[in-house]
Amino acid sequence: MNTVLFLKQQYKCGGNHPGMLIFDEPAQHSIGADDTRAFSDSILKLEPDCQVIIGITINNADIRKVISEIEEDKCNLINIGEKAFV
Repeated sequence: MNTVLFLKQQYKCGGNHPGMLIFDEPAQHSIGADDTRAFSDSILKLEPDCQVIIGITINNADIRKVISEIEEDKCNLINIGEKAFV
């Protein structure tokens, strides 16, 4: 979450951040549904020219619900199904 706040501050102060964040498995840190919702909400509030890529394995029904509630016009969800490698 601090990374998202850092990016917001960079835009506010005219910094030179490239405007792209990549998160690999944020749920591996055992965050719950409320934290996942707060994380996604903070990302959705970023400047429109920011790009955020999140790789996540959704193996929890509560987190799956949070992800499914994100408006389709707010993100590009790519579901690769049951297998990460085919």
